[in-house]
Amino acid sequence: YQRRVRAPPPQIPPRMRVLSIQSFVTHGFVGNKCAMFALQVLGFDVDAINSVNLSNHTGYPVWRGQVLSGDELWTVFDGLQQSGLLDGYTHLLTGYMRSSTCLERVGDMYRVLKERNPSLIFVCDPVLGDDGKLYVPSENVSVMRSLVPSTDFIFPNQTEAELLAERSIECVPSALRCIARLHELGPSLVVITSSAIGSEPDHLLLLGSWLRRDVPDATPERFQLSVPRLDGRFTGTGDLFSALMLVGMWRELDAANAAPPSAARACERALASLQAVLARTVEYGRTRPAGAVPETPELPLVQSCLLYTSPSPRDMRRSRMPSSA
Repeated sequence: YQRRVRAPPPQIPPRMRVLSIQSFVTHGFVGNKCAMFALQVLGFDVDAINSVNLSNHTGYPVWRGQVLSGDELWTVFDGLQQSGLLDGYTHLLTGYMRSSTCLERVGDMYRVLKERNPSLIFVCDPVLGDDGKLYVPSENVSVMRSLVPSTDFIFPNQTEAELLAERSIECVPSALRCIARLHELGPSLVVITSSAIGSEPDHLLLLGSWLRRDVPDATPERFQLSVPRLDGRFTGTGDLFSALMLVGMWRELDAANAAPPSAARACERALASLQAVLARTVEYGRTRPAGAVPETPELPLVQSCLLYTSPSPRDMRRSRMPSSA
């Protein structure tokens, strides 16, 4: 006689719920169209508020659509609020906002959500410009700077980091000072997603720092990653990176994770997935006819979904940086 023991029921994973506020396109993958798909593939519920609704991204010869004002953005949020749908959000994710009034309204939304869930994590891609140039109205810079203290994770490129920290970046030590300034303003995790200060012109340098607020007298985990530069002007890369980092940091902080949490490891996995998607995009581009517009095809996110779940870091170098600038 053998006693049969019933196995315990499978544990239901916690429900992670994201409110994502950024742009939307009917065709292609940028903004919410990009972030939502990646997050959903990785098991996160996503509700989206679109700051713009366009036919396609602006790299095409023609685009049509609507740009929402701050009040129009709030109308959508207020509809969720009046319907009792604001409870349960674990993350707020933001990206491209065309107007400063939209950014101001995002601050209002954050305060409402934070009051309902004090553990809410605010993940911000402060889309302002690149290569020393703005592609939003100049008044957006000061409004975005006022939002920085509310953020938990922030992922600026070099231009955006300089604008928000009001510091110039010419080398790694100056980048560390810029990151330290952003830590002082509020966010615990700062990742400069691309910079022009690396010694290798055929590589991109990413610099990050995680200063845990829940650990007394913590020193920052500082790291840098170097990846090969791929030919092409890709769209949606920052949106995809922010979504993958949101998931990666949640996994690192998961209580069931036996290993000590590491922002560097989360960043390495996110960047590995992103690089794999970009490599596939380049492959797709080789099949396009000469003179196709835009020159670089859309990210093949649907065909690349397995790359989010099982990234394989290749041709990537990680190194730690000193804990003080």
